[in-house]
Amino acid sequence: MENSEKQNLMKYEDFLALAEYTNENWKGSYTKEEVKENAECYYSDYLHSLDTNEMSDSIIFLLNNLKEDIQSGAEDERIQLWIDKMSI
Repeated sequence: MENSEKQNLMKYEDFLALAEYTNENWKGSYTKEEVKENAECYYSDYLHSLDTNEMSDSIIFLLNNLKEDIQSGAEDERIQLWIDKMSI
């Protein structure tokens, strides 16, 4: 894997921010511990998707909902970044 590809990969911290975003904006009502657990699951599914070159259901779910947020007028700059980096 080239350096530019490594730089474009998401890290656990990215998924923690994403899990916090989804909890706040998708009315998750999760505790901080549950948000961390969601981030771990998302990150694990993302890594598996990279390994298999096939998107997991959870990543597809996240991508679809993030795209809906953009269509609904969400202005968080991170949304398009997350979409771009998660799309394999």
